[in-house]
Amino acid sequence: MIDLHILPSVSNDKMDAIHIEEATLLNDFLSKIEQNSSFEHLIDQFDLLISHVQTHFNSEESTMQQIRFPMYRLHKGEHDKILNQIRMMHMEFRTRKDTEALKSYLEDEFSSWLDQHIKAMDIVLANAMTTL
Repeated sequence: MIDLHILPSVSNDKMDAIHIEEATLLNDFLSKIEQNSSFEHLIDQFDLLISHVQTHFNSEESTMQQIRFPMYRLHKGEHDKILNQIRMMHMEFRTRKDTEALKSYLEDEFSSWLDQHIKAMDIVLANAMTTL
């Protein structure tokens, strides 16, 4: 679970709100896993999380292109990498129905990636947006 009180802020209200929404969706999904929700319900929740992540990334990437952000390729590469991973986990979960592997991935890898990405990439982007 991600503690929303210690989620890094980028000092951009729109970006911060999107990060909080995503962390909340992730926490809700993890709660559903812990509550042994039905496979169908978990797939629906997973689809919702992936959709949010995709929309989040598309929004950031559009902004980066608009402001001609010099680190666009690097930042987009990070988005592509994690999106590919989460889609792979989605396919694996559909096939194996292994909630423990999914929970482990989301708690350890995805949550950690999100925290580090905000600190290393999104703060730089937010600062670039304010200097325009």
